[in-house]
Amino acid sequence: DDLFAEVNRDSSALEVALQIQKVAERYRFDWDDVGGVMAKLREEMDEIMDAKRSFAGDSQQLQEELGDFLFTAVSLARHLAVPPEAALRQANQKFEKRFKLMIRIATQRALNLDHASKQQLESLWQAVKEYEKRTPSQ
Repeated sequence: DDLFAEVNRDSSALEVALQIQKVAERYRFDWDDVGGVMAKLREEMDEIMDAKRSFAGDSQQLQEELGDFLFTAVSLARHLAVPPEAALRQANQKFEKRFKLMIRIATQRALNLDHASKQQLESLWQAVKEYEKRTPSQ
């Protein structure tokens, strides 16, 4: 009997992770609260950094650790009752909108992004965020 037979493997990886976790949750294999998930996320971040240091150039090890982090992030979304696919889609749209605005501001300031320093780029990004605070409907 395949416990995960109901998982739609044609769905996005985020949705598959959510479906797998819902199966495990039925067997009470889950964190008790959001605090436990947050602690696990921090642990996974540490493991990513350890893998980056210890396995320099081993992209497979980094991919595995990053996958664990993303799987746990889906669990956080589930515990918060936030659809992870929708949350990521919204974040993608927000980033794209902000980046386009950043380019517009750079153009207004006659700043060539191809030659901008990291500090200039960060300054532009902060300007975009400040603009959004002043004009929340944008």
